[in-house]
Amino acid sequence: MSTPRYVSLVRVSTAAQAERDTPEIQRSALARLAATRPGTCVEAIEELGISGNAPLDARPAIRRLRALTDAKAYDELRVYNVDRITRAESVMDRLAIFALVQTAGAVIVDAGGRVIDPCDESGLGEIDYYLQSLFASRERKRIQARTSAGRAEAARKGKWIGGPTPFAYIFSTTGWRVDEGRAAVLRRIFVEAESKSLDTIAGGLNRDGIPSPRGSRWRGSTIRYIARHPVYCGDGLAVTVNGEASTIPLPAIVDREQWTRVQAAISSRFQRPVKERGPIEALLRGIARCPCGQPLDVAGWTSRGERRAAYVCRSARKVYGPRCQPAITHKAPAVDAATWRAISAQIRNPALLREAAEAAGGAEDSATWEGQAKSCARELKKLEKHEGEVLRLRARGDLSEAACSTRLREIKGQRETLERTAQVASQAHAQRQSLGSALRGIETRVAAISARLDGADFPTQRELVLAVVPSMPGFGVTVDPDGRITIQGALSLGERHAVSAGEPPPQHTQTPRDDVRSSLRI
Repeated sequence: MSTPRYVSLVRVSTAAQAERDTPEIQRSALARLAATRPGTCVEAIEELGISGNAPLDARPAIRRLRALTDAKAYDELRVYNVDRITRAESVMDRLAIFALVQTAGAVIVDAGGRVIDPCDESGLGEIDYYLQSLFASRERKRIQARTSAGRAEAARKGKWIGGPTPFAYIFSTTGWRVDEGRAAVLRRIFVEAESKSLDTIAGGLNRDGIPSPRGSRWRGSTIRYIARHPVYCGDGLAVTVNGEASTIPLPAIVDREQWTRVQAAISSRFQRPVKERGPIEALLRGIARCPCGQPLDVAGWTSRGERRAAYVCRSARKVYGPRCQPAITHKAPAVDAATWRAISAQIRNPALLREAAEAAGGAEDSATWEGQAKSCARELKKLEKHEGEVLRLRARGDLSEAACSTRLREIKGQRETLERTAQVASQAHAQRQSLGSALRGIETRVAAISARLDGADFPTQRELVLAVVPSMPGFGVTVDPDGRITIQGALSLGERHAVSAGEPPPQHTQTPRDDVRSSLRI
């Protein structure tokens, strides 16, 4: 019989366990096993500081075991105990590791020589592994519960529960006490914080060679954290363990009056005037488009205390994928002003309203398109019925395969024609209805505010622009890279009216443009 190949696995959950040489206990036990059980070591896998409940993909040992399994490179997986393999709460994770060993055709051997054979036909190996891994998972939960309860009890008694201690405090077997060396540094921080900036205090401590709490350089953020902490004025150290809040009493290092003055001084330095924020007014938000077909988004920024906005192609702001070239932005106020001048001029012209209404067609024209769409739908149903009859004839043998194919091709061609016709008719019907509704809305709105067009506020302008440029296919506002604005609206009678924008900029221009002119070309 050939000597079995084996992989040894050593795992501890925390770095503290690794520092206490806990892995050495496992290595020694596996070495004793190797002395009594013949075999050839393929690889020694160690996983230090990783929980046995971690996701399998986050465990390097399991990823390596998968690779060895795929190569069928081992006959035994040797571990100190099954709980070194996994302590996962998920049954699926525990069984996934079991399946790896089973796929490799291997067995699991613990340090005591106990063998778990996943390929055992009796099923005892699977039961043994399931029970041991289940007990390991339950034991992990019990350890967590005991640890949490112990930390909570220690916190209630005012003891240290782990983690870094507050600066200038020391915990020993006799309890908490003040580190006088660090306390002197702390008092210096509080004295200087009443009149100096935090960065200035940090710089002074660094120049004097005083180490920070972590032994490195001081920073303003470290000074701020220490000066803001209420533990130094006698409020105690607030901790939360397992959802239970407790306060560990600690001796005060500075008096409360000084601590309060420092809080006010720090707050006064960090206060900033509150800037008024609100939605950026953009007349063409959701309407304007780039010639490349992408929407023009509204970008806002603050310059010299003033809120500004610009239109920029959405594709030009992509991190990946094709971008619009050149990536030019246009200042929103200039584009909006030019657009409003053009649209208000159209609204003031009664002839345009009458001509647009006639061009849009009345209820009769809309009904014609609707009737054509319904007629196409009826013809499509007939074709569907005819196609079924052809297939039934072919199934009974009353129609040859060649004749069936010919008829089906004819039906397919007729169906495609009818579907295209129905789509055009439906779109035309919807467009006529929307356009008629838009025109009626324009007439109503213009009648209500005709006397206030010149001084119309932003909400009014926005309302009219949305009425003139309905949100439907074929309508919109396009802003070209050279600044020319093209308006396709309900009053344009299907023609494209452009607002000139002057000379085109250099191709490398990336700054917002504000040289938009409002001359309407009809």
